[in-house]
Formats: sequence, C-alpha cells, structure tokens
Amino acid sequence: RYKIRYFRTKWLLKKIASNFLPAGIVHRKKRGFTVPISRWIKKSDLVREYLANRCFFKHEFVDYNYTQSLLSDHLNNKADNARLLWLIFIFNKWLHHVVSSDVSN
Repeated sequence: RYKIRYFRTKWLLKKIASNFLPAGIVHRKKRGFTVPISRWIKKSDLVREYLANRCFFKHEFVDYNYTQSLLSDHLNNKADNARLLWLIFIFNKWLHHVVSSDVSN
C-alpha cells in the first residue's frame, strides 16, 4: 500500500526524495543507461588486440579484412561501428577462451 497510491508508483520513495531533491529530478521520466562501448574500443588495448590480431580470426567465421575496415573507420571517427565491433570482440574472446580451455584439458 505504500508503493502505489492513487495509481502513482513509488509514491513513498518520491515523497521522501522530495525533501532532499528538486521536483524536476524526483518526477522526471526514466532514462536508459548507456555503456561507453565506443570509448572502450578506442582506448582498451585488450579489445583492440582481439579485433586487430589476425590470430583471433583463424576460425574464419568473421572476415578479418572487413573487421579491419570497420575498426579503421571507427578509430578515425568516420563511422560508429561500436556495436558490431563489440560483438566481434566478444565472439573472438569467447572462442579463444573455449579453444584454450579445450587444449588445456
């Protein structure tokens, strides 16, 4: 009964928060949280290693030359290829881990 009052959700929380925060903050709409993937690709040596080193593309599921083109455009601010590059990075990292684990077992 304290969570909803007259179809207003989080009523009690907002009432308490209104004592400490401006009304514009308490009653604003929800916002998403963005992860700085684009910055990670540009700044992280680990991410770039899995995207640029040809040995991580031996699987041939992803084309190395195409990935290099995407990475180059991204690093030179010609295009925002962050999402696609991130997927390739995660895939390469995962596959490398799986293959490394199989070899050691």
